[in-house]
Amino acid sequence: MASKRANSSAAAPAAKRSRPEDKFETVVEGLKQAQLPAAVMKTLCSIVPYCLGVPSEQRHRFQGEAVDKIESVLATVAGSLEQQIEAAQVAKGLAHEKALSQKAELEQARGVAQTRQEEAKGQK
Repeated sequence: MASKRANSSAAAPAAKRSRPEDKFETVVEGLKQAQLPAAVMKTLCSIVPYCLGVPSEQRHRFQGEAVDKIESVLATVAGSLEQQIEAAQVAKGLAHEKALSQKAELEQARGVAQTRQEEAKGQK
């Protein structure tokens, strides 16, 4: 006769199901970067799984409108992030040019200092 423990250990625990909200976490994080009033933000974030979790051909008209609004907000966020990237790249380029200029000035100053040291040694 087999023990109860042997039977219970043979059955592996079922894998945990992910919450529907987990699938759309990236979308919600993107929405949170938008400059929206708190109530609008909360509403949009709360409806994401109920709109995007439904296949497009099965969505109600209001779900479709909500998806359009979510898409619009995410496009605005993406545009803002692209502008920030471009501004950072310009700043990086300016900083690089300034660093090269300062490096050239440093090399020139070293050359002048070395020339003056050699002149000072020659006068002794």
